[in-house]
Amino acid sequence: MAKFLDLTGLTHFWSKVKAYVDGAVSAAKTTVGNYTINGQKISSNPTILGNVTNDAQVKRSEMGVKNGVATLNENGKVPSSQLPMFMDDALEFDNEVTDSSSLKVIIGSVESVVGVVYCRDKDKFLGQKDALSNEYYAAWGESDKIRGSEAYGTTVVGQGVTPKDGVIYVNLGNAKNYRYAGSSAKLVASGSDLALGETSSTAFRGDYGKIAYNHAQAKGVALSTEKLYKITTNSEGHVTKGTAVTKNDITALGIPAQDTTYGIATASKAGLVKPASVITKPTINTATTTSGKYYHVQMSSDGAMFVNVPWTDNNTTYGSISESEIDSLFS
Repeated sequence: MAKFLDLTGLTHFWSKVKAYVDGAVSAAKTTVGNYTINGQKISSNPTILGNVTNDAQVKRSEMGVKNGVATLNENGKVPSSQLPMFMDDALEFDNEVTDSSSLKVIIGSVESVVGVVYCRDKDKFLGQKDALSNEYYAAWGESDKIRGSEAYGTTVVGQGVTPKDGVIYVNLGNAKNYRYAGSSAKLVASGSDLALGETSSTAFRGDYGKIAYNHAQAKGVALSTEKLYKITTNSEGHVTKGTAVTKNDITALGIPAQDTTYGIATASKAGLVKPASVITKPTINTATTTSGKYYHVQMSSDGAMFVNVPWTDNNTTYGSISESEIDSLFS
C-alpha cells in the first residue's frame, strides 16, 4: 500500500538529504584540492593568466616581424608598415606597352627616370631614361612611381621589375586600376572579373534591372478603399481597371441571396440546440455501461443533448511513511 510524508517524516527526510549532499560536496573539495594550476591549488581560486603583455604570452622578438604578431601604434592602430601595400598605397605607372621588342633596355642605373611603362609581353616594368631617347632602365633610382626595389617588385636583370602580388597599380594613361594576377594572367583591370549576383560584392544582372524598371514605369489606376472591386491588371501586374462588385456577382459564386434560418433540433431532425438554462432533462435511454466503450449522445424532446456516462467512485486510503522506512532509502 502506498504511503505519504507527514510533517515529521518530511523534516527527517530533509535532514537525511542535507547530510548526504554535504558529504558529497566535502569529498569533491578534497579531490579538487589535490590538483594545481600554475602551482596553485584549484580550491584557492588561482589566477590562470597574469600580465598578458609579458614575454610569457607574446615574446617581444615576435612582435611586428614576419610570421609574428602585429602591434599597435600610439593611436591604437596597426602601423602602415605592417599592412599589405594595397591597403596603404597604390603604385602609379605612366602607360602600357604591348610589344616591347623595339625598346632598348639598359640593365640598370641609380639615376631617376622620367616615366614608368608596363611591358605586357614581358610582364615587366621599365623606367624611361629621358623624354627624347628610346632607352629604358631595367632597374633605376628613386622616383615618385614604381622603382626597382624589393618594396615595389622584384628586379630581373636585363628585363625589368616584376609586378608584386597584393598591390593596386594605377595606369595614368587610361585612368584604370589594375591588380597583379600572376605571370600567366599578368596585370588585370580591377572589376573586369566581377561576378554577377545579388550580394554587396557582386554586380546586379541587367535583365533583372530591366524587369524592375519596366514594372516601375507601368501605369495603373487608383481605386477607392471603401468598395469591393473586380479588377483587371496589365502584364506588369498593375491594376488598369476596377469595377464595383454587385450582389449578382456574389450570388453567381453560389452564395445564397438571402439569409438561411435553422429550427430547433429534434431526435429526428437536424437543427440548433437550446442553451442549458431553458432545457428539460430527458429520460435516460439505454446505453452501454462498459468501460472503454462509446456512449450515445441522447436528445430530449425539446432539443437538449446529453451523454450518459457510467461512473463509480472508489476511495483510496494512504498511510504515512515511517522514519525507519525513510532511513532505508539512504542505506
